[in-house]
Amino acid sequence: MEACTKGTVISTNRLWWLKINKKPIRTHLLDGANFPTVITVQYSVSGVNYKKRKFIGVGTSCPKEGEELSVFYLMDNPKKARIKL
Repeated sequence: MEACTKGTVISTNRLWWLKINKKPIRTHLLDGANFPTVITVQYSVSGVNYKKRKFIGVGTSCPKEGEELSVFYLMDNPKKARIKL
């Protein structure tokens, strides 16, 4: 069974090594380049802190550090969680 809590974004890391080109023809190296992001969210269940990472693809707005997000976790295993943007 799933439960919900609030989590806080504690870090955002842009993946500079994973370039996604959005233009078919480029005039220079970074022309049309986009980079996905990985966020780390910290949440607490029964006084125990957990961290969960989520890949944010290109074209999806990335939350800022300190922003609160909903975290859904399994009640019998709070480490297993998913983050809702």
